[in-house]
Amino acid sequence: MNIGEIEERIGYSFQNADHLRRALTSTSFAKEHNDRIHSSSKKRLLDYGGLATLGDAVLDTIIAEELMARGINDKGDISQIRSQLVREETQFDLWEELGIELAQLWITSQEEHRILSGKKAMFEHLFEALVGAVFLDGGYDKARERSLAWYSSHMDRIQHVV
Repeated sequence: MNIGEIEERIGYSFQNADHLRRALTSTSFAKEHNDRIHSSSKKRLLDYGGLATLGDAVLDTIIAEELMARGINDKGDISQIRSQLVREETQFDLWEELGIELAQLWITSQEEHRILSGKKAMFEHLFEALVGAVFLDGGYDKARERSLAWYSSHMDRIQHVV
């Protein structure tokens, strides 16, 4: 799967594909790569760490805004529902729904082994980094549009909970 196929799966075409590449690159992989090329003129890889932090903040805002638009205005309800939506398990489910394969990620063999043995924590960061990448590339409105599309079935279930 190439960048174009990933863009098709996520429903967004990047103006700057480096944002997407960065969102798919783990910190460990970038460090290993950068350590090998430290003295060469090759381009250093950036990892998803900063994008995940940005994506987490953007996602919190998008979800809170959407919950309020749906008539959920109590601070406690918003916090509780938002925490359910951004938890590791939900973001793992969303990542699986996107259908981006392990082979498309720039991760170390140790990280791949952890994932294959059932560890899901990395997918929370990958998903948040993807949101951050869309935000950097297309702005808040595009990040909101894509995030709500990805979360649509989860958000619809919330309607019935409240």
